[in-house]
Amino acid sequence: MLERKIVTGDAARQDIVEGMRQLARAVAVTYGPVGRMVALEGHDGALPALSRDGLTVARQIVLEDPVQNSAVRIACEAAEKTHESVGDGTTATLLMAASLVREAQRAVVTGNDLNKVCEGIKRGVDTAITHIRDHTTACVTSESVQQVAEVATQHDREIASLLAQAVTRVGQQCVVRVEAGKGRDSKLSIQEGLRIRGVLASQAFVTDEHFVKARLEHPLLMVHEGRLDNPEYLVPVLEYTLEMNKPLVIMASGFSSPVLAMLLENHRQGRVALCPVRLQPSVGGLSDVLDDLAQCSGAKVLGRVGSIPGARPCAADLGCALCIEVSTSESVVILGEKGQPEAVGERIHLLSEALKTMADDGLKESVLERLSMLGSGIALIEVGADSELESSERRRRAYNGLRAIRAAMQDGIVPGGGTAALRAIPAVEQLAMSDDVAVAAGVRSVTQALKTPAMALIANSGVDPEPVVDRIMYGEGLYGYDAARQAYGDLRVFGIVDPALVVTTALQNASSIAIALLRSQGICVMARDA
Repeated sequence: MLERKIVTGDAARQDIVEGMRQLARAVAVTYGPVGRMVALEGHDGALPALSRDGLTVARQIVLEDPVQNSAVRIACEAAEKTHESVGDGTTATLLMAASLVREAQRAVVTGNDLNKVCEGIKRGVDTAITHIRDHTTACVTSESVQQVAEVATQHDREIASLLAQAVTRVGQQCVVRVEAGKGRDSKLSIQEGLRIRGVLASQAFVTDEHFVKARLEHPLLMVHEGRLDNPEYLVPVLEYTLEMNKPLVIMASGFSSPVLAMLLENHRQGRVALCPVRLQPSVGGLSDVLDDLAQCSGAKVLGRVGSIPGARPCAADLGCALCIEVSTSESVVILGEKGQPEAVGERIHLLSEALKTMADDGLKESVLERLSMLGSGIALIEVGADSELESSERRRRAYNGLRAIRAAMQDGIVPGGGTAALRAIPAVEQLAMSDDVAVAAGVRSVTQALKTPAMALIANSGVDPEPVVDRIMYGEGLYGYDAARQAYGDLRVFGIVDPALVVTTALQNASSIAIALLRSQGICVMARDA
């Protein structure tokens, strides 16, 4: 049995501080428009990779000291959460978390109560977030959207431009797909299709591990309204699919364990490429949504009340599509073959006419949701590159840019380059006048953390950050500093803006993980040989 050791008290927190210091040092050099590359060792004989993405670098860090390494892994969880939510701000999350841990630990060592210091951090963060939200500007123009995308894609102007065009044409909440292109040039196209509320029934069917999604080309489509409980029910469909040598997507409201096990066994053995999709509840119920899907794809809706008992599906019940892509949040159906794209327009016309005569608000909401599903179109961005490695990196940037755009359109934008966080410092400093010394110490930890993103970004440009930070902290409006140009001016003109949600999410996640680490009175780790 492997031996474990427990490190407790101040010794544990000191190791946590050191682990966070090393993490911050590694990712800080990647930050901003003039950030540097970090070489990452390849595994299993693979060539080393280069990256200037803070989260990618952080994922590769393994420290020799197990307690320090545990702190790094926990901090990465906060950055992952930021990435999943808003697509940007991961390096800022790590930098602010490291600063909060360091400054708060100093306060505790000098005799301040830990719980009160953490209370001060919470108050300071809440005040900063309120200030940032109160100073946002709506992101409504295509220029603003592209500026947000450029920052989030690490200034990849080609991808940023395509993202801005895509979102402008299909809307904020509609589907934008990103694929590897066939050459060096990237391009945008709009396709007829549907966005369905359905998720993978099991991640075992994922075909793209990096982006956690399943993608099947030219699949057959089976639509079932109820839950699938009997494996034997699917045998004719699987036999036909095998005979046709085509993939199969099965959409149903649920799958029993025996059904999933049978599908997974067929999938793993390579008999049939399968993707079971668990449909999610809809405003007006699933029935009408499935009718729309069936009408547009050429499928029949199976499993309805009143169906012939014991009847099994056959080839005539299946629909087709050019492509179906399923993630952990939604399903996208690109129409074609038996499902003619023209059917979408016909369906939209019928629903629009019906909407004019509806008085019931519930029915209206249901029809509006169906129109949104049908009418938005699906934007496809094909990312060009010279190599598979470059293609993967540019696609990752595109997904980050898309999340950032949606965050900006949701909550507005603020001056970028760490400026919005700096401008919140005077409001937070007012809290530091608290009569409780320990709470005030926690608040001061937040003021230091708010400086770290701008400090790292400016330092990477080769300029002393202190005087620059002092100058822009008390500026107004969009006045700030462009590290790439090493010039002061209007950040909107420079194209340096951030989604407010990215800044507030980064700060919220940084403080959450910092407080969790500070309150760790002990860490249990694997004992390592000296």
